[in-house]
Amino acid sequence: MTFRSTGVTPQSTGNFDLRGDLTIKGTTKPVVVQVHPTGALQWEGTAPVNRKDFGITHDAFSDRAIGDKIDITLKISAVPGLPN
Repeated sequence: MTFRSTGVTPQSTGNFDLRGDLTIKGTTKPVVVQVHPTGALQWEGTAPVNRKDFGITHDAFSDRAIGDKIDITLKISAVPGLPN
């Protein structure tokens, strides 16, 4: 699984929406992660996604027992001084 940021929109609350492309099992979809600060140069956010949109399935019984909507959580740490 990879996430590549494509933009950020600050919110009046101090949080922000982090837009990006989420790739799981070779399928890429745009997502928006609502991010909040958790410490100095650290943020965390969650985005709901439909697992079947990314080809995450199992057998018929498991697919009925497991919900389609899952939450992806990102934990972000910035390292000062690294090149972009």
